[in-house]
Amino acid sequence: ATAALGDALRTDHTGVAVYADDILLVSACDEAGARADRDRAAELCGQLGLPVAVEKCPPPAHVADYVGLRFSSRSDLTLVSVKPSTLQKLLGALDSVRAGGRISVSVHEPMLGRAYWLSCLCLPIKAWIRRLAQEIVPAARAPRRRFRWTSRAESAAKALSRLLHRSPSVRVRDVADRARGPDPRPKYLLATDACGQAGGAVLIDLHDPGSPWQVARFEWPEHIGSSTRSELLTATRALQHFRHQVAGTSVHLLTDNVATQAVSSRFRASLSAGHADDLAEELAEFLLHNRVRLDASHIAGVDNICADRLSRLSPQ
Repeated sequence: ATAALGDALRTDHTGVAVYADDILLVSACDEAGARADRDRAAELCGQLGLPVAVEKCPPPAHVADYVGLRFSSRSDLTLVSVKPSTLQKLLGALDSVRAGGRISVSVHEPMLGRAYWLSCLCLPIKAWIRRLAQEIVPAARAPRRRFRWTSRAESAAKALSRLLHRSPSVRVRDVADRARGPDPRPKYLLATDACGQAGGAVLIDLHDPGSPWQVARFEWPEHIGSSTRSELLTATRALQHFRHQVAGTSVHLLTDNVATQAVSSRFRASLSAGHADDLAEELAEFLLHNRVRLDASHIAGVDNICADRLSRLSPQ
């Protein structure tokens, strides 16, 4: 439908009718109000040259399946999760590849694509879907389309299966807020810094200026040579340390490591190396289970005074 719409909008011919298909309308009204909302949406689409066949629309319902996802509403809360049949098809496709079966572009790419739909709504799941796609999709394009199941693919598949079997539900309102960009009024500000021996963190409650700053220091059992790994480990341990405060809230992270900043949006620390992917996935799972929204900004280490000093204290 999207391709047909694009072609129609680019043509100069008259009399071209393109029907708006696969539109999901979420209404906060009762059934009568939802029908009125549907009619208004259909009228608006018609004014834009996209007629909607209202007579073919299903009646308003509290549960609706849409492009592999399931939307459900109760009172003023609308949730979205993966559709059970989509989950079974995805896991079945993965099982066939694990068993040495032939990879089919028409089967495996759409299934991963459906999973990507969920990751667009629930960002942390990207961490495992991306790793699976990196393993499977290139093999699907190879001449023989045979794939040797690797330990990386196995660990990603197990983690993804575990997460999706729990059917994580995401609030549609949260998805809409996230799409508008970073939270303009986060509950907490978290500043972190690290060195090879330790990491430091400062948590500030932005909604209660009078509350004391909370600090934490983490020492590593052995030296960490990678700055990306030590910085990401510090951010992850800090969020876990302050779990009871940050659960269900929005946190803005200040870090002097660009890779750690990127993890908050793509859940992979480096595009060229996988030496911190395990930490990115650990962070993703924490955010998912504790419903923490994380945005991040880069701050020069010299300006990150409190966390920097905490990370460089002599071992006690």
